Amino acid sequence: MEIYKPNFKQVYKLANEILLTSNAISNFPFSVTKMIAEMTDIECRSFKRAAEYGGNIKALGSKSAVITDYNGRCIIFYNESEIKERVRFSLLHELGHYILEHDLDTKDLKLYDKQEIEANCFAAQLLMPEQILLELQHRGKRIDSSFLMSSFRVSKEAASKRLDTMHKLNMDFRSKDERDFDDWLTMKHSEFLESVLPRKKSIDWFEEEYDRQRERDNWF
Repeated sequence: MEIYKPNFKQVYKLANEILLTSNAISNFPFSVTKMIAEMTDIECRSFKRAAEYGGNIKALGSKSAVITDYNGRCIIFYNESEIKERVRFSLLHELGHYILEHDLDTKDLKLYDKQEIEANCFAAQLLMPEQILLELQHRGKRIDSSFLMSSFRVSKEAASKRLDTMHKLNMDFRSKDERDFDDWLTMKHSEFLESVLPRKKSIDWFEEEYDRQRERDNWF
């Protein structure tokens, strides 16, 4: 029996590329549907409108959202009756399947579970980037479920799971490319960071920023 392990490095790499390049993600929380429209040809439609496309949502087997193909058009159908926070996560979960090129027709339950974990991590990274959370934590901000729910517009369940994954992070094993992404993303979202908790301009801060700038100068 083949053993499948989630490819977290690939998941974070692809999510980080979107976080860095998407114009729709200029602040948090951001418009999920606008980002999907900007980065892909995927259409987002409610379950209510599925009938217009000849779709039977019950037959597709999902209560929250599902990505499928109708006459050559890639569509994510979502359950508009669920809370907005869950809809946002569900849309990005389905986008994760698409970006990660998952086999959605697989009958292998082990592979299915692996793909679900990857799609969840992809959605969580887009909605609550770990680089942003770690930078805020470094500044002295207390990161708890209430903060994540209010600042990033996520459900309590998603916030709790994000906190759990953050507690397991080991920054010592991050590659140079990953560390570069950390700096680029914190630079891109500096305005959001300052709005949440302005960084103290101490002597240590200037020295640290000087070192960071010297490292950035070597990127090109």
